[in-house]
Amino acid sequence: MVRPNWNYIRVDNELPDDDKLDGLSPHDHQAVIGCLVIAWAFCDRQRTDGFINRARWSKTGTPGARRLVVSRGFAVPVDGGVQMHNYAGEDGHQRSRAEIEELSAKRKKAGAAGGHKKAENRSKALALASDPPLANATHTVLAEAEAGSSDNTATLPGAGRRAAPVERRPPASRAADRPPSAAEICSRCGGRHDTGDCPVRGPAPGHQRRTNATTVPARIVVPPEVAERGARAARAALGILPADDQAADDDPQPEFEW
Repeated sequence: MVRPNWNYIRVDNELPDDDKLDGLSPHDHQAVIGCLVIAWAFCDRQRTDGFINRARWSKTGTPGARRLVVSRGFAVPVDGGVQMHNYAGEDGHQRSRAEIEELSAKRKKAGAAGGHKKAENRSKALALASDPPLANATHTVLAEAEAGSSDNTATLPGAGRRAAPVERRPPASRAADRPPSAAEICSRCGGRHDTGDCPVRGPAPGHQRRTNATTVPARIVVPPEVAERGARAARAALGILPADDQAADDDPQPEFEW
């Protein structure tokens, strides 16, 4: 896993086409660029402002690459080592020691502020958790629920308010509100009774009546003429009854016997 790193160097995207690299073979071209990246990374990490001592320089890149870096003007020999050309400053591309330290101080300050804010939030959370009203909230809710269960009522706790008692029903009465299962539904008329003992469609051929069949009221089938009279009465109430239907409706109708 690559570790997070806030330190970096700048590499010009036109470095491979720099005039100082003209005429080099592909191998030397890549060797010089690699030597430069290693040298710049060392200077930035050690905050040397581009200076590399003799011992470190002897381990940077290959001997041929180091010679080309100096001969092509990327580094200048100085007492005790070499100085990378145009490393920092107005003409440089890398960060100076002062810039790195300034940025590091800003990051430390921001990190400390974030730590103080996190500690403050943690203290507030602990204070709220240790507050007596909040610490006793659970105990209060349980006590109110226990007191409400003594008179077979459920009381909803609130902020200083008590909801109206709700009567608790025994499980046996609540079971009657459940919808019927598929086995209790008649496949012939949709009623809640045995399919073979359908009171609407009649017993099924060859069916033996069950002794434990659910007893339900039979479905009332309305004759077509009664339905038609009801439809005409509804159209008359809405003012859409034709004249001939109105005259026919005035005729006495035989009383329907159930």
